[in-house]
Amino acid sequence: MRKYLFLLMAFAVLADCEKSPSSPKLKERKDIVLTKSQKEVFSKGNTFAFNLLKEVYPRDTKQEVFISPLSMSCALSMLSNGASGKTFSEIANALYFKGIWTTKFPESGTKPMPFHSLGGKDVTKDFMNAELPCKLGYSTELTAQMCELPFGNKAFVFDILLPDENVDFDAFVAGLDAEKWDSAISKLSSQEDLRVSIPKMDLSFTAERNILIPALQSLGIVSAFNASADFSAMSNIAVFIDSVIQKTRFRMDEDGAEAAVTVITGRNLASGEPFIADHPFVYAIREISTNTILFLGAYRGLE
Repeated sequence: MRKYLFLLMAFAVLADCEKSPSSPKLKERKDIVLTKSQKEVFSKGNTFAFNLLKEVYPRDTKQEVFISPLSMSCALSMLSNGASGKTFSEIANALYFKGIWTTKFPESGTKPMPFHSLGGKDVTKDFMNAELPCKLGYSTELTAQMCELPFGNKAFVFDILLPDENVDFDAFVAGLDAEKWDSAISKLSSQEDLRVSIPKMDLSFTAERNILIPALQSLGIVSAFNASADFSAMSNIAVFIDSVIQKTRFRMDEDGAEAAVTVITGRNLASGEPFIADHPFVYAIREISTNTILFLGAYRGLE
């Protein structure tokens, strides 16, 4: 008799900063040194991240999409230890993050501002506003600004990829990949006391089986979800995965972020030009030395 496996995705990493907000002392950042083969694995991880986002994003129009590709990869890798043959080749491919901004946004600067949501409707959001040091760049390939805000000792950063307002956001997400993301990061340069305005966020996202299984199947993970699955290294009873669910929670405020999982070309950013994220954008929490994406989302400004 064939049994079912139920897979519940949770989340994966802690920011490298002091847990106590009363203590200003931060641990010294230590870069993670990777071998050539390890770099290839991490690079494939980011490729998987954007492929997964592009598969999940169009399948759910009622929630703000926020996924943990790292958590998904870890769970699938654990399953691969019990898989063999074809099933193993397909899937070989409780996370918590809390980061305190290196430079916090003052609560006195938070105010309601219009956000031009997907579909053209303006909705009012609470925006955090501050002049602070960060990194800023512009990708002519993506026609988008990128802003990098560091947490704590700068081991982890919050990236915002903000397309020009006249860019079709759905098409923008569909066209994203790890190579274009890395190219945008390479164009970042340090800015002193740049005015940054970004919306506060407090959202939950649940990717149910009707979203995740088709998404993973589109990425080539097929036999694990049907009768041809081979988990013989895990169980002598014939089993396959019946359901995959990922639940994520994300909150970003003045203190930091917490997660529990017509084209204009040749444009240059003028020095000191403010960064105002008042229309849909893609965002990520990233480990700086390995460039690994822990969490990845697409914010549409849904009510």
